[in-house]
Amino acid sequence: MLNLLSLEEAAQEGKVSIFTVRAWRHQRRFPVVKLGRRVLIEREAWEKFVRSGLVEAAPVPARAEQATAALARAREGR
Repeated sequence: MLNLLSLEEAAQEGKVSIFTVRAWRHQRRFPVVKLGRRVLIEREAWEKFVRSGLVEAAPVPARAEQATAALARAREGR
């Protein structure tokens, strides 16, 4: 059995407005299931869509770490 979300539920889970989810739907960013007048999103498809926007944190360059440490030492010296 499919685990389906309404557009409103998807908006709540994604912490975005219903208008944003509707816009994404019209842009065909994720597949939908229509049951009569109801428009539903398969939970797995929604989660895949959300994960596709995940941006991994970049590693901190060594110089930035050194600068942060130097700044911390300078603040301690006050």
